[in-house]
Amino acid sequence: MSSKVYASFIDTFTLKEQVYRDNTLYCTIKAAHIIRALHHLKESGFCYMLDITAVDYEGYAEQKPSQFALLYLLRHSDFKHAIVLKCHLKGTAIPTATPLYGAANWLERETYDQYGIIFTGHPNLKRLLNHHEFVGHPLRKSYPITKGQPCGTTDALMDEMNVQLLRKELLIKDAEGNCSEPLKDLMFLNLGPSHPASH
Repeated sequence: MSSKVYASFIDTFTLKEQVYRDNTLYCTIKAAHIIRALHHLKESGFCYMLDITAVDYEGYAEQKPSQFALLYLLRHSDFKHAIVLKCHLKGTAIPTATPLYGAANWLERETYDQYGIIFTGHPNLKRLLNHHEFVGHPLRKSYPITKGQPCGTTDALMDEMNVQLLRKELLIKDAEGNCSEPLKDLMFLNLGPSHPASH
C-alpha cells in the first residue's frame, strides 16, 4: 500500500477483502468493531463522513455472510485519501455513529428509511425520504418495484422544527414541556425528496 495514512488503522483492526485503489482503501470489518473503527479513523484524520448506505444481498445467501451490509464512506482531512468501510450485519441493527459524525444523523435516517436498518441510540430515527404513512423499505430487494403508496395525510414535522427553533431561541418551552408560538413570523417550507415508490 502506498499511503501511510492507513497504517495505524490496518495495524489495529483485522480487515478482510482489503483493496487499495486510487487513494482509497476498500475493506471489510466485523460489525461489532464498527464504532471503534470509526472513532479510530476520525482520530487519524478521516473527519468527513461522505455517505452511509446499505447493500441487500437477498438471493446471495450462499456467497455472502448476511443479507445486509453497511458501507461507510470517509474522506481524510488532506482531501487526498478516502476509505470505504464495509460490515456485514447479523440482523438489521447496529449502533449509531451520530456521536462521532454529525453527518451520520441524516445518512442513517436515509438508510433506515430505504433499507430498514435500525441504528440503535440514534436521536431521531424516523423516515427522511419517504412519507410518514409509507409501509416497507423501497430499496430492499423484497419490495415490489411497482408498488406505489400515496400519502393521505400531512405530517407537520413540528417535532423536528421545535428542536431547531428552541436552539435558535425562537420558541420558549414552559414548565410542562409545551412550546410557545414562534417569537417571529416564520414560514416553513418542506422541499422533501420523495422516493418514486411513494407516488
